[in-house]
Amino acid sequence: AVQRVQGPLDPLQDQLSDAVFSPLGDTLAGTPLAGVIRCTDATVTYGTLDIADALLAALQSGAAAPTPDPARLTAALQTLAVSLQGLLEALAGDAQACLTGSLPASSLGSNPLAGTPLAPLGEQLAPILAQIAALGSGSSGTGGGGVQLNTLAQLFDQLHAALQLALAQIPAQAQAAPVVGGALDTLSTALDDTRSLVHAVIAYDSNATRTALQHLLENALVGLLTHVVPLRTIEEQAGQPGVISGRIESAAAQLATQVATVAGTVTAPVFALLLAGALDPVLGPIENE
Repeated sequence: AVQRVQGPLDPLQDQLSDAVFSPLGDTLAGTPLAGVIRCTDATVTYGTLDIADALLAALQSGAAAPTPDPARLTAALQTLAVSLQGLLEALAGDAQACLTGSLPASSLGSNPLAGTPLAPLGEQLAPILAQIAALGSGSSGTGGGGVQLNTLAQLFDQLHAALQLALAQIPAQAQAAPVVGGALDTLSTALDDTRSLVHAVIAYDSNATRTALQHLLENALVGLLTHVVPLRTIEEQAGQPGVISGRIESAAAQLATQVATVAGTVTAPVFALLLAGALDPVLGPIENE
């Protein structure tokens, strides 16, 4: 089973998932898009942001040279790998994908999209997911095991490069399709932003860390709420581009800037208070329509 990583961003993650993606997944239950919605939520809202959680927890520890807990990094990486594999299953038509949050270990690294126009996604990502599965099986997260930052950076470099190669090989219609295209685009940006964040932490570059965290949060929120939820498509069809998404983008930018500014400079309890209900201005334009 996948283990959630506890961390400073939990209030944002839970509010986003509970308020938007859980109800949307329930509405689409039984359709192929239900799995895509759930797995994108699991991959971006929890998978990539749990990596940020593990890094932020170290920054808030108060240590002079904070080092993320390898066990936390391992758990976050395994969460991401299982969710990514689930997304491949969902794109292959499995409406039940990501319902349980776990997969048989043998399925990590398989390609459920073989023989379909989206096959390159599985072909490129499968070897890296299999590598993560093997890494996880060899590191229990207790004692001397776990993923180190340099290994994490290398894996994110590989994941991002593999996804870019795959996206260049799949039909343009798939990348333009509502929900599916938004999921792939949002995932691509989230992997790139998380990769930048990991490299900034490794370099002990506080400015680059804040910038990378800001980009990750802002792009994830905007991508999830306007691309995965096909809000921009709906606006364009109604002849009102940006009428709702523009407000979401503005609120997401403000929130991401606020979080990135205080991250690592306040204690965990204070940070939690700052994030309580912080998504209300971002979700308001959707919930109030």
